[in-house]
Amino acid sequence: MRTALAICLVALAAGCGGSGPREAELAPAAVREAPSRVRSEGTFSFAAAYSREIEGRPDERYLELSGAVDVVAGTGRLRVSLAGLFEGLPTSDTFDEPIELRWTPTAFRARIEREERSLSRMRARESGGLIGRLPDEPTAVVELLAEAGDVRRVGEERIDGRSTVRFSCTVDARRAGEAGAPAELTKAFEQALHGPTLPLDVWLDAEGLPRRVEYVVRLERVVSDGTQILPPRVVRGTYELSEFGEPVSPG
Repeated sequence: MRTALAICLVALAAGCGGSGPREAELAPAAVREAPSRVRSEGTFSFAAAYSREIEGRPDERYLELSGAVDVVAGTGRLRVSLAGLFEGLPTSDTFDEPIELRWTPTAFRARIEREERSLSRMRARESGGLIGRLPDEPTAVVELLAEAGDVRRVGEERIDGRSTVRFSCTVDARRAGEAGAPAELTKAFEQALHGPTLPLDVWLDAEGLPRRVEYVVRLERVVSDGTQILPPRVVRGTYELSEFGEPVSPG
């Protein structure tokens, strides 16, 4: 009886009964291993939101994404809502309908205001502006974790009812820009114009899969002829990842 009780207590202390490591056992090295874990699943879905934070003003959400990617095949689909980007601006280019994107390693297709447009993937990156670069970002924010430095465990949080461990880290700014993140500022990051690193936070579940990834960019004010055009601001991009291993439909 005493032996059985001892075995039971040891099993409880070790967290037996789960298929992956306990959240409490995740070490900083798990952050760098996360991209490999995602590739082993093959696919993931995501929802992303971008906000601007300016001192003295309410935070402004200006861009929203949703979609899914096949990280093995290099294909994906993405829906972009730009409604917040033009809020309060006197412009006719409001894009009331979401923009639909689909891509392969070589081809890029966009449905904008019910009009289909096709480009090569390379040309879309070079001349398609933010829309042409967006397909690179969901995979980039995951793959960059393999090169994370200054990894620090922040604490434990629950996301959609799932226990996760939050880590903070940084990645090389030039490498981030080359990979395609942040999509809005890839050229600037390729030149490290906003600092040498891109700060990232990642929330890992018990299996080492990233359930949330967030990057933060701090931008200086913009001045022209002595007049401030844009105040200092913080841009925050937050990705919620789910449905790992599920088939990715063409959308």
